[in-house]
Amino acid sequence: MSLFHSNTAFTASVLDIEAEDIQYFLSLMYGAIVVALLLFQRLFSFFRVRTYILLTCSLSILILLGISLTRDPFLIGILRVVEGIFCVLEGACFLPLLMMQIRHAKSRTIAYFFLYTFMLTGSTLTTSLLKESIMDYGW
Repeated sequence: MSLFHSNTAFTASVLDIEAEDIQYFLSLMYGAIVVALLLFQRLFSFFRVRTYILLTCSLSILILLGISLTRDPFLIGILRVVEGIFCVLEGACFLPLLMMQIRHAKSRTIAYFFLYTFMLTGSTLTTSLLKESIMDYGW
């Protein structure tokens, strides 16, 4: 998601691919998000919410560490896609929790606002934080 949330023509020129391919990838991504949101109730029947959040956050941190330590561009691309999936898994689990806690007629709209904000900014912010922590602690 963080690869494609800028201007489509600019992103296509940077990645040296066609703009139609980016639009196709965006369509696939939004379809995957809708399917993932429908599967969360089944996932929560297998895991407690705390265990699920700890598991997805831990795996996301390990993926970000792998991204920061590798120099192979192909592997970085694959890890970024996997990291994007975990960002959606982390953010979307809070959607039903937010809807239950917000006592307002527009609780669904507010919860989706937080979900899409997390999806658009989550990977960029976590990558920046991880890069700074690696530089500060000398990994």
